[in-house]
Amino acid sequence: MKRLIIAALALAALVVGSPVASAGPTKTVSGTLTGSAEWQPSLTRANSWTIHGTYTSDSLGSGTYAGTLTTDHVVLDASVEDPPGCFETNFVPCNSSPRFVANGSITFTTNNGASFTGTVQPGSWVTGSDTVHVIQYNFGLDLAVTDGTRRFKHVTGSSLSLSYASVITIGAPGCGTDCGKIFDGGTLTGSI
Repeated sequence: MKRLIIAALALAALVVGSPVASAGPTKTVSGTLTGSAEWQPSLTRANSWTIHGTYTSDSLGSGTYAGTLTTDHVVLDASVEDPPGCFETNFVPCNSSPRFVANGSITFTTNNGASFTGTVQPGSWVTGSDTVHVIQYNFGLDLAVTDGTRRFKHVTGSSLSLSYASVITIGAPGCGTDCGKIFDGGTLTGSI
């Protein structure tokens, strides 16, 4: 009988100490991101965006984010612009480009130092558009959550969606001190 009790206690300790048992319930995520970016190789022909800023979320708390997003195609490319060559011809406004595959990752770090990484998954995309004074890149990202620390230690396997935009206004009347600055923002949803 004593062996049976010891075996039951050992099994209970294994279950309580397992990541599944300590992971806790799934939480719905809703949040906003505000930041900036550096576009490479240039504003009008970007295929890499180093993004960073702050986020606020009901279930994640507040903190910072940083990462790099890429595509294997130059988004504002004359071969895909509509109408053809619109950007190259005296900044004639272009419609949105086709959706191109987006890659990369973003790390979110709370004000208390807990963090996790969202890795861009297949099906994620980026488009570009421009007008006489504005260039904008829009992203639709599906993020797989990995590499959690502290309170996010057991969030691997969760998924988030990020609708994100990176925008610059170039020389528009009335843009003042914001002329030439890149402003980013987005909406984060999903579960963790």
